[in-house]
Amino acid sequence: MGNITVEFLNSKQRKIFFQALTKQYGYTGSTDYVLYKGGQDKYYVISRGVENIPFTEMRVRMAGLYVASWKGDDLRLSMDGAMFFGADCANCFVEADEEQKNAWMKGEDIPGEGHGHCIVTYKTYILGCGSRSNGWVKNFVAKGRRITEPHETRESRVPPI
Repeated sequence: MGNITVEFLNSKQRKIFFQALTKQYGYTGSTDYVLYKGGQDKYYVISRGVENIPFTEMRVRMAGLYVASWKGDDLRLSMDGAMFFGADCANCFVEADEEQKNAWMKGEDIPGEGHGHCIVTYKTYILGCGSRSNGWVKNFVAKGRRITEPHETRESRVPPI
């Protein structure tokens, strides 16, 4: 892997990003984040103050948290992006039951009405983002993050949103 090219979003690009987040997911939270575009049209959020770090002079392979990518006209949130922004979103949710939660975490698609990208939840927990069509929600859980054995959610270990 080579060095990353850090292209911080200017105010106009950030406005477009947050307008899409608001339009698709009903986002009402803070827009005071530093965003940059990485490879493959992936968007990352990173702490304030890093704009002054000369990334081009360093051997940086990765920085920030991958939160989203554009898929056509839709903003698709990553699993971390759904968790990062999801608590401040008002719509575009698909609620999973216990069986569907276990299937989702195994990487399986689950039933869901509507069309377009959505945030999948179980009770008060955000499980990630999927794409709805034809009565199903397509799963985007990365293979390395899938859980093959069902488990009980422990309130003390998983903070509520």
